[in-house]
Amino acid sequence: WPRLVSRLEPDEQRRVVSRLLREVAGRGCVISDPLRADRLLVLCAPLLQGDSSPAAPANGAETANGASDRSDADGLDAELAGEMAPVAAMMHALAHEDTDAEARVLNAAYKHAAAAAPGRLPHVLVPLLFRFLQLARRVRLAEEGGATLEVSCGKLLAFVGQIVQAVTAAAPNLALRLYVQCAQV
Repeated sequence: WPRLVSRLEPDEQRRVVSRLLREVAGRGCVISDPLRADRLLVLCAPLLQGDSSPAAPANGAETANGASDRSDADGLDAELAGEMAPVAAMMHALAHEDTDAEARVLNAAYKHAAAAAPGRLPHVLVPLLFRFLQLARRVRLAEEGGATLEVSCGKLLAFVGQIVQAVTAAAPNLALRLYVQCAQV
């Protein structure tokens, strides 16, 4: 699929990838293999990178922080959120019964998500962050039960802190709320 999609115009690439991701989410697929997650995220590149040409904000209005007038309180573009929704849904489909294996799947997803265009980072990193927080809760329970795991809750929370730091530049108010969510784990 990635080679076929790459032959399309950028707008068409995003439309096709979005449609494919909606199909994956609509079927209730669970992505539990790091290699499959990697392949699917390679396919997502047109959505993660966005438009290569600089776009003018709607109605030419731009706030002091560079957000268009379509932005919410966090400076996130509502139209972009809709475009990124299939990627966010796909992030929630990343799972595995084994906590160490799930950590590898989520790590593979993070490598692609972190390479997203700056304005798109919050839209892909936030759903991934919540998957990491769910995993951290599972790991904490397993550790309390005496299990020996490859990935500790502390390692996961440190990694989650890095994710929030990456979101900070694009959406500082959102990042603050994410730190509060992290503290509740």
